[in-house]
Amino acid sequence: MEWMIIILLSIGLGLFILSFCGKDTIKETEKQIEDLSITHLTELYKLKKKVKVLEEELLSSSANPVFSKGSTGTAKLKEEASQFVNEGLDVQDIAQKMRLTEEEVQRLL
Repeated sequence: MEWMIIILLSIGLGLFILSFCGKDTIKETEKQIEDLSITHLTELYKLKKKVKVLEEELLSSSANPVFSKGSTGTAKLKEEASQFVNEGLDVQDIAQKMRLTEEEVQRLL
């Protein structure tokens, strides 16, 4: 019985000492989480930059819609404006119906 207690105590003490010598997985896990967080923040920053560029392009193209629609779109707008002129509408009414500024309607005509 005494031998059994001595053997169990020595095994316990050996395992206790071994636990201090083993790899620290918590530090590795913390490092992985930190790397993942940095990667996530970097990707988020890149996406925000792309969204900002796209918003600026959208705002700049919507500020002058006559010239952003392309040649076929401009031709259609000119035809539509001509039809309104033939109906006897003035530039202000045409601009309201086409949702353009008066200056843009005058450029089309």
